[in-house]
Amino acid sequence: EELRSNTFKNILGSTLQVLLNESCEFILLDGAYLAESVYYNRNLRHCHDIDILGKDNSLDETASILINNGFTKESNIRKNEIEKIVLHHKSGLILSLYNRLFDHSSYNYNNKCFWERAEIKNIVGFDVLVLSGADLLFHIMGKAFINYFSTLQWVADSVFLVRNAGIDWELFCENAEYSGLSISLLPMLKYLKNEFEVDIPGSVFINLQKTVEKAEPAANEAALFFATNRMRSGFLRLLQHTSDWKQKFSIIRFGLFPSKSSLEWNDNYKSVYKINLNHLKRMLSFYKND
Repeated sequence: EELRSNTFKNILGSTLQVLLNESCEFILLDGAYLAESVYYNRNLRHCHDIDILGKDNSLDETASILINNGFTKESNIRKNEIEKIVLHHKSGLILSLYNRLFDHSSYNYNNKCFWERAEIKNIVGFDVLVLSGADLLFHIMGKAFINYFSTLQWVADSVFLVRNAGIDWELFCENAEYSGLSISLLPMLKYLKNEFEVDIPGSVFINLQKTVEKAEPAANEAALFFATNRMRSGFLRLLQHTSDWKQKFSIIRFGLFPSKSSLEWNDNYKSVYKINLNHLKRMLSFYKND
């Protein structure tokens, strides 16, 4: 891992140099920044890609600059206002360019504020923009939930980030409320505090709980969607671990008869046909997981 980490550091450094020389506007995201900052030994943080947040009007230009400097383009995904460009370094390392923090339109809001709060940090010898502590923690945890907890890397990242970086918890709660992710982030924060004794103020849980209690029904169902679709525990196990009968009923009702607004929230489907088709596929995935 040390040898691999050194190779990654060299590629990251050369990539940052190219972007800075060409005056590209970008924010370095996730592991590439975390390994060099909050981890006391960068070799502990396995990095297998470089994630970069760019701006709408310069994403294609940034991709072209990288292509002219040893990268090849693999794919360009556009959905509504969200765009993701995936590039390959000649070594095989993946670099992903994003124009939004999340690949789900419902959870993205006021993208401009993250740029305004971005901070300059020295990473592998280069001064680059990174997300503020609160915004980065929000991104790490929100991305983990939306991507069905595909890895547990978010746990280590969150623990080290909270322990070694100043977190503006008021700002974190504002992000959760405005994005509609409060109901998803609340149990994740409880897990970090209970299992790893992460220093999270009690006011954070109170504020998030208040937001959850006044959340729109569609937001609650959206959280259930991500908590059951493709999740390792599956739909039936979610029921088994819910002791409150009222909650069990809500989960069953959602599983059998989700509201039209919640399905539109999750997949932006416009027609009733597509909504029903998606619901059928989702129910089949429940039984497959179980």
